[in-house]
Amino acid sequence: MNKMKNLLNMKRLLLVSLILLAGVGLQGQSRIPTKIGYVDFALLRDTLPETDTIEYEIRLASVQFEKQIYDLQNYIQSKKVELDSVTNTALRKYLQKDIQESEQKMQQIYQQAEYIIGQLQQEAVKQLNAKIMQAVNRIAKSRNYTLVLDSSSGTIVYGLPQDDLTKAVAQLLRIQL
Repeated sequence: MNKMKNLLNMKRLLLVSLILLAGVGLQGQSRIPTKIGYVDFALLRDTLPETDTIEYEIRLASVQFEKQIYDLQNYIQSKKVELDSVTNTALRKYLQKDIQESEQKMQQIYQQAEYIIGQLQQEAVKQLNAKIMQAVNRIAKSRNYTLVLDSSSGTIVYGLPQDDLTKAVAQLLRIQL
């Protein structure tokens, strides 16, 4: 837990350092004052209409894996009940092996589900962020911002309300906040 906090603090320190360096570098090169804005990407992602469709597709994939796992659990349970009633040594060994193989298969399905659902979620965030980034770039350029941060990452401690570009981006994307 402390490692996580230290890593998060280091990331925040690095981000602040990069912002300061970018500001100094931009000012030194072009004498243009640094103008920093921020956007709540998470809010925009959650509000985009595509998010519902993507969540539905991910849920559908999850349900398919859940069904496979449920069926295997029932199969394993029935074999365990059968094992309890069998006295034949050869049949007991066969049932134990079948149960063990089924449990391994179930573990593989869990891992496969975790991987595929994770990939679907990553790709969804990537697609949604790309759409939001296009709108952010248009707004930032039109308003002469030199740097725009994602406020949903939790690294912005203070920002002027006029530098919050979330509503302008939402308007450009034609979404209601």
